[in-house]
Amino acid sequence: MVSLKRELPPLNALVTFEAAARQSSFTRAAQELHVSQAAVSRQIARLEQQLGTRLFHRGQRRLELTGAGRRLRESVTTGLNEIASGIRRVRMSGEEPPVTLASTIAFANYWLMPRIHAFREHHPGIDVRILAGDRELDPSADDVDIAVCYGEDQTPSGQRRTLLGAEVIIPICSPGYRDAHPELTSAEPADLVGHHLLHLDPEHWNRLHGVVIDWPVWFDQYGVSLDAGLHGIRMNNYPMLLDAVIAGRGIGLGWRPVIDELLANGQIVPAIDTQLRTARGYYAAVPTDRPLSAQACEVHHWLLAERINA
Repeated sequence: MVSLKRELPPLNALVTFEAAARQSSFTRAAQELHVSQAAVSRQIARLEQQLGTRLFHRGQRRLELTGAGRRLRESVTTGLNEIASGIRRVRMSGEEPPVTLASTIAFANYWLMPRIHAFREHHPGIDVRILAGDRELDPSADDVDIAVCYGEDQTPSGQRRTLLGAEVIIPICSPGYRDAHPELTSAEPADLVGHHLLHLDPEHWNRLHGVVIDWPVWFDQYGVSLDAGLHGIRMNNYPMLLDAVIAGRGIGLGWRPVIDELLANGQIVPAIDTQLRTARGYYAAVPTDRPLSAQACEVHHWLLAERINA
């Protein structure tokens, strides 16, 4: 392996280059670094000499990066950010870092949050960082200890997955909406076509790399033809859709186990008595290329103990 000392320019030169490239000015870079403008200019000249190429087009009023400068800036920015991140982790190493637990926004809001406080009461010394986003995080590649993944029973390499709960889809509405529509008591799936239906936009599924499951798919499972099409409000955010359901604005599709807490406390109710089980579910995923910390193991054991029997 080539010695980094021989391969790389001095770190100070790279820091100076990054500041000058970001500021598009030797003067502003000098002010940021608390050195003279001449010192910045000398550092850049030496760096260009060492690399054997120009990094800046020097205009009268503004610096512009050359092609080589743009490529170097991308690499230097990424490298310096990674070094800074590593230094922050080392500085914090005297303290046990929080356990990072990732999931979709809806799962975090409606399943994790009602339960995580009870976990903290029994484990006050374990800090948990919840990372919520509607994209699937990989605990073997991302800065995540445990990821609650949504999808079918397929385990990517570098992970170990345990099923937390199978997916069950039911039409849901507010108690007030159901009371205002007593015909729902004996309704069949086809009877929902004429109601105010709330849709989860395909964009939501694109971010999760999942096959869209919306009203047309649900009706198709029950043999209901939609010759006239469907109309209604579309949302790309599931918590927003649930808020609309709770407010009584229509009927949406509810994904168990995400909605279990809302069903239990009566904020939502099944619109009709049907349950559609899919091949998908929610899985607790942990990396296999590194051991979990003792605290992450505690969180993982707690998750598995909370496993859903839908």
